[in-house]
Amino acid sequence: MKTTAMRAVGLMLGCAVALALAACGRGPAQRGANNAAGSTATAANANTAGADAQKILESGQLDAEITRLEAEAEKNPDDDAARTALAVAYVRRGDALRAVHRLDDALHDYQSALRFNPDNEDAQIGLEQLNQETGAEPRADDGKPVTVPAKKP
Repeated sequence: MKTTAMRAVGLMLGCAVALALAACGRGPAQRGANNAAGSTATAANANTAGADAQKILESGQLDAEITRLEAEAEKNPDDDAARTALAVAYVRRGDALRAVHRLDDALHDYQSALRFNPDNEDAQIGLEQLNQETGAEPRADDGKPVTVPAKKP
């Protein structure tokens, strides 16, 4: 029962983060939706988004969720649900880090998400967009170039 309650709390936290990031144009549904007509509104939303993301990061809830999910994935390395949930948590934190311009940390989280779930489309998109924003080629933690896994047909 305790595990079910913890998953429910994690899901609620994830939804809150997703809603906050979606409201500022950082969520998966809004990726790539920015256009010239909305650039002024986007700039205003970016300031709000950065403040919201900063609060989310300062709360430590994403860090705690990732720590819990890492322990769960380590105990049960074949548990695809735990690995998928961990990848989603890394993407949420990566999105928040990107919103506050902590791009190196965001890059690390997107790469971590792909390590646990190479098919995570949000991590792939986040990594691609981050690399476009910085003009950088994707690199692993050791600094060597990496490729973003292709989507499976």
